[in-house]
Amino acid sequence: MGVQGLATRLRSLALPGVGAAVALGLGYWGYGKFYRDPMKAAETRRTEMVRSERYVEEQLGDLGGVRPRLREIAATTLGATEERVAHHFRSLLYDMATSAGLYDVTVSEGRTAGVANPAGQTRLQGFQRSELRVSHFAVMTGEVRATGSLESVARVLALARRQPWVHRVVSFGVTPLGDDRQHFDVRVSLATIFLPDVPPPADAAFAVTPLERGSELAWQPIVARNVFRLPPPVQVAVTQAAPPPPPPPPPPPETPPPPYHQWKVAGVMEGTAGIEVVMLDTSSGRSQILSPGGLILDARLERAGGEEAVFVINEQSFLVRLGQTLAQRRRVEPPRADGGDAE
Repeated sequence: MGVQGLATRLRSLALPGVGAAVALGLGYWGYGKFYRDPMKAAETRRTEMVRSERYVEEQLGDLGGVRPRLREIAATTLGATEERVAHHFRSLLYDMATSAGLYDVTVSEGRTAGVANPAGQTRLQGFQRSELRVSHFAVMTGEVRATGSLESVARVLALARRQPWVHRVVSFGVTPLGDDRQHFDVRVSLATIFLPDVPPPADAAFAVTPLERGSELAWQPIVARNVFRLPPPVQVAVTQAAPPPPPPPPPPPETPPPPYHQWKVAGVMEGTAGIEVVMLDTSSGRSQILSPGGLILDARLERAGGEEAVFVINEQSFLVRLGQTLAQRRRVEPPRADGGDAE
């Protein structure tokens, strides 16, 4: 057999082998495309559906507690439609501003936006995108602009936080007017929510909830200081010769003990000026703000923090808690030399 005959013989043997390999490859590709991959995808979807079904069953188990909570939230809303909510929201914001003593009141209504399902921000399995885009409640914003005293500004901010239908105070701004800075422009932005599927009770009364008695004690010290007021101009003192000392006064008569029972710790504040304690004279209603080292009667404020203050009377330290008078003080040991507090 020649070389040419041998080559022809080899080609005749190789062609069936190549065809078999091609057929085997096509068969494996068809198996993967039309059976293995679809079955794998179907198994993945089945696993996700089982997981989603378990999650839904767990959530439905707490459905009895969700419905009463929804009714509680709906009781703080002003309606179930945008038109009704807008009407009540504007009226109540105006009433709230005027009841605080503000004038030149203007109320504007902002945009209303639906809030999508927060599950859309997670990776919960089995939820359709259309379900995640459904808005279950809406948020309406409104803004109040008015003018008034610092007392009125503080009162309208406290009223805003008091109202159940104000679900968030978005922002506020205060601008002093004039050189005396006794009047201010105030701007308050607020938000209320409503549930289109859960209206408030039919007998709901939409009104401004007044402040609790004594609420003004929280802002009276701030109003009294008026941090917006400009400091007085610096005056140069003219040095003069000191006059001769006066004769020593006669010894004073014996005086009764200071009226510790009249002065009460009404507040402990920490601001840019440091720790300050608000003392209230229960007999006259006037207040006085003390910094460490300040005196009330013969009691010197040593330190304060949290809901208590420590005063020094006759070289002894006494602790007075928030709401107590100086007469209710309790003896404490002074701080140790190592910086810790004594028991």
